[in-house]
Amino acid sequence: MSQEWREHTFSQALDRGRNAHGSRLAIVAGTHRLTFSELADRAESLARGLIESGVRHGDCVALWSSDCLEWLLARWAVPAIGAVLVPINTRFRDEEIRYILGQSDAKALIMSRGIPSVNYYDILSRIDPGVAAYTQGGWSSDVFPALKLVIGIGDSMPASVTPFTDAETQGRELRARDDVYQSFADK
Repeated sequence: MSQEWREHTFSQALDRGRNAHGSRLAIVAGTHRLTFSELADRAESLARGLIESGVRHGDCVALWSSDCLEWLLARWAVPAIGAVLVPINTRFRDEEIRYILGQSDAKALIMSRGIPSVNYYDILSRIDPGVAAYTQGGWSSDVFPALKLVIGIGDSMPASVTPFTDAETQGRELRARDDVYQSFADK
């Protein structure tokens, strides 16, 4: 068995999957199905949207969500731009979340609403009461000074949270317009 894959970055692995298996099914997440090409395109679009929102190489991006398609896309997009993925255990609550977000100096947080019995936005609001006053992409928290962007998965989120679909769509549109855009694997 070849160990060649160990020498590839996340973005190179996406490109390799796209080139080798393009139209073959790569992801099944609930009712969602993505081919290798679609997975690579969507992850690159999210990565481009994150870059446009200010996430840079070396920045920490926390991911607080149960398994879903968006979790998978973030898992590929964040390391593709050289940012550090900080996965957060979905069972963590107030003090653990405060510690992880503070200790990691996360610049961005990608999160879902939570599970039926636990609302993650409520937890975030208890930890940082200023959440309601922040603007999309312009967080200015005394509790988490590094945190500038919160991206929400799903459809029910505070006004200060940027919808995941908006970040991905913005990235897709920028990729289509960028004369200098290349696959992240080419960089």
